[in-house]
Amino acid sequence: MITSITLVFCLVVGVAGVRILSTDNTEITFDSSYMDLFETPSVEASNVIALSAPEMSFSEIKIPVAPRAVAVKRKPIMKRVVVAAVEPVEIKVQPSELPFHEPVKLKRIEFNGELLVNIASLYRDVAVEEKVLVADVVKEEIKDEVKTVQSADKAAVADAADPEFFEYEEKIAPAEETVVGSAAPEKIIKEEIVVHNTEMKKEVVQESNLIAFDYSGLKQDIQDNKVPTVSMVDTHKKGKSPSQGQSTDKLVAQEEDDQPEKSLAPKSPVYNAQMTILGMATDLKHTDSISSFEVRFQDNTSEVIEDYGDGEVTLSVAMAHPKMTRSMVLLKRGFAPTNTDLILEDGASRVSLPVMGQEQFDELLNAFESRGPIGAVLVELADETEMAQLDVPFGKVITLDGDMKETTSDDFRYQLFLGVKAGNALLSYVHGNEKTSKIIHVHERELTYESNFFEKENLKKVSLFQEDLLTREKTPLIIASENVKVFATNIQGEKLNQNTYKIDFGRKLLGGRNYLELTHEAEPVFVGTTDISDLSVPTESFMRHVLSSLPDNKLGNRCSIQVNVKRPVSEVVVASESVGDALMTTSQYLDADGKFYDSASEKTRKVIIFGENQNSDSHYMDGKVNVRIDYMDGSTDFLGTYCSPNSYLVEQL
Repeated sequence: MITSITLVFCLVVGVAGVRILSTDNTEITFDSSYMDLFETPSVEASNVIALSAPEMSFSEIKIPVAPRAVAVKRKPIMKRVVVAAVEPVEIKVQPSELPFHEPVKLKRIEFNGELLVNIASLYRDVAVEEKVLVADVVKEEIKDEVKTVQSADKAAVADAADPEFFEYEEKIAPAEETVVGSAAPEKIIKEEIVVHNTEMKKEVVQESNLIAFDYSGLKQDIQDNKVPTVSMVDTHKKGKSPSQGQSTDKLVAQEEDDQPEKSLAPKSPVYNAQMTILGMATDLKHTDSISSFEVRFQDNTSEVIEDYGDGEVTLSVAMAHPKMTRSMVLLKRGFAPTNTDLILEDGASRVSLPVMGQEQFDELLNAFESRGPIGAVLVELADETEMAQLDVPFGKVITLDGDMKETTSDDFRYQLFLGVKAGNALLSYVHGNEKTSKIIHVHERELTYESNFFEKENLKKVSLFQEDLLTREKTPLIIASENVKVFATNIQGEKLNQNTYKIDFGRKLLGGRNYLELTHEAEPVFVGTTDISDLSVPTESFMRHVLSSLPDNKLGNRCSIQVNVKRPVSEVVVASESVGDALMTTSQYLDADGKFYDSASEKTRKVIIFGENQNSDSHYMDGKVNVRIDYMDGSTDFLGTYCSPNSYLVEQL
């Protein structure tokens, strides 16, 4: 404030001094506008003038239109043009040339979609009748008669040292036989009989439909069947000649057996299984049968079997082994999905699968949602089984009686594990001091059902062989007995010789598989088998060749499953189960030539499956791999195996 007053005072004094000292100006004026700096300016509102819209009348607006030119029609001027007649020139086309001089003519082509249907409707099965030889239809004993001068003295002919021959000027053509049937007749030529004796000659004589044979000195040998003979054969087919008296059906069957691929290869047995599946709903208080459900198989989710309201479905399959399991899921609207492994056996069988209502199932699991991905496991116990155990965390166990009613008694039939950590788990059945274990896969927010049927496995002899990439002969795998153990146990194999071990597997689940853990390499190798005693284990170079197809030539978080097959393969289907469906699988097929292929063939010897889990959580990196292998003979193998990070598993089929 003082600075402002000082500034104003200096300006006033300066102006006054200039005016006084200046001789030209006699008038002194003071500008009072500087005093406005000390006053508060007032703001006055400006006058607002309303704008009025101009008035327009659209009817008065006229748009100029340019005049349109009118075309005047004029008659065309016709001029007569005289064209001289041109004689056509004939162009000759050679047989090897095309008529390029002719104009191209286009024709309209219409596609009739009913053509293929009409052609298919005209198809009829061609009736094929088996060829039957006339000689097989009418078998009559023909006696040779000799109408010659020497026929009166048979004793003289028999005692003659050298045969006597007859000469005819007419050349005899080979006899022909006709074939009865709808097919065109084929000529069947009689082959000459060859007798391995340089002193004997055969002559065929034909006169008035009569054939005469003169064997003279070898008559007794022919009667004793010492001379080999060849009967009629069909020269249009290659194969061994049938023996005397053999029918045409046997001839055809023998010719089929003479094929190279079928000559010595024994046919593997095929087992026919028929499983009937029923559904049973439970609320832990009552049980009722259900209908209108469907069954899907985990090895091929597109394969669906519906009950169509009957309350049961039937699965029929031709199996390559007498016992095996197949993973499936039962689905019904309003109920939680139920997963299980069907136990398939040779013959007919029935099974009832439990299901729970979706609302009740969710209420049982809601208390354990904070644990992460969880599910439930329902275990059925056998009479001799005391209890079941899981090696993964779970929230609660409910015991049920035989009618699936909740009970607190020690006499229970079922155990319901709630809040079980989803993923692979080891399920153990306790019977006294003995345990029988099985790997299962727990699905998130779904029910996993496990039945309890055992079969006794006696002491089993197992022979180990190692197999290299291109070697056809397997070599014995010689390792110490402490390097051969039963999976998930401390049971070691007893060594009998250099590569044979006696192993006590104890009890085994019906249709299950036995697994060995081999620790002779830096990383353990797991081998699974059922009833196979000779197990093939890959060598280190073989495994390096298998892993060479991976980007970094090592497993890391991946798993590798090698399936050894013994039958010609037709098709292989691989599918996986994991938490969040994060397990991705790729398959390669190793043929007998030591090369990998992207598809299976009848030369496939090994199926190599790589599994890689895309889940970032290391606690859910494992999963289950379901494999279905269809063979050329019509049989099928179902395999449920498991994938864990950095593991090499060999499955022997």
